[in-house]
Amino acid sequence: MSLDQEGYYYVEDREAAAGMLYQYRLDGQLFPDPASRFQPFGVHGPSQIVDGSHFVWSDQSWQRPSLSELIIYELHVGTFTREGCFKSIIDHFDHLLRLGVNAIEIMPIADFPGDSNWVTTV
Repeated sequence: MSLDQEGYYYVEDREAAAGMLYQYRLDGQLFPDPASRFQPFGVHGPSQIVDGSHFVWSDQSWQRPSLSELIIYELHVGTFTREGCFKSIIDHFDHLLRLGVNAIEIMPIADFPGDSNWVTTV
């Protein structure tokens, strides 16, 4: 592996592709990538390659409210709905709009060991 200018070690595998699982082997032990974008099997499982370049943005015409009009709702994804997932928030947008909310701040999402994480699914 090589060290980049930001202090991260990296390696390029030309056969790697989005969706593939990987782990680092250090002294014979397997470890997840500490800078992984996705840990589908939890923090101790393999990391998964994510290709963000294929995401199609559709919000080019969106304009943010002025600072004086901003009403922010800080949202904890894991506890905001019974399901505790991103998709279940959509069902509550009308309620938030009725409250006057025009911006949602999602609290930090971080994996940690155990079954009760910040967010359960996408």
